[in-house]
Amino acid sequence: MIKKNIIIFSDSIISCPQLKKENKCINLLSKKLKSYRLIHSGIIGASSRIALENIEKNVLRKKPKIVIFQFGVNDSWYFKSLKGMPNVSIKVFKNNLEEMISKCKRFNIQKIFFLNYHKLLKKRKETNGKTVNQNLNIYNLAIKSITKNKAKVRLIDIKNTTTKISPKLICLPEPDGVHLSNFGAEIYAKILEKNLIKNEK
Repeated sequence: MIKKNIIIFSDSIISCPQLKKENKCINLLSKKLKSYRLIHSGIIGASSRIALENIEKNVLRKKPKIVIFQFGVNDSWYFKSLKGMPNVSIKVFKNNLEEMISKCKRFNIQKIFFLNYHKLLKKRKETNGKTVNQNLNIYNLAIKSITKNKAKVRLIDIKNTTTKISPKLICLPEPDGVHLSNFGAEIYAKILEKNLIKNEK
């Protein structure tokens, strides 16, 4: 059987850099999806701006049938050096996602998935006076909006699927409070498997 190539192009959330190899989300998912060849193309700390700059090298040249994106959490950070502005504004973020979709369609990628994010454990208040989760939620809503009613494009709704699971279980303990724990990686792998199988036809 010829396996379909899936590229997962993401920031460090799915990468799980702090976990042992056997516990990483990608490895767990590879074991579940025998008919697919998973290629992880992650960039730690990447925003949607960096993703768009690297999409040709990391995705398009590899000619996958399916691509899964997860970007947004790094866009939503309010660094002190930015003096009250987000790392990437919500308007630019939306434009970046639209351009990523457009490029994928021009390269005849069959299915394009976007993941939003789980609730973070980190409780830090940002320079705009809001919590990291309040800021991230704006980007989660943008991802949902961008993926609505578009041919070949689907949302994998991590946020709503994990809404009843405590961030203490999904995330690594603070001071991290953002990246996936072993349990969080398992949850992500199960959600991805379910959605990919559901959209297989």
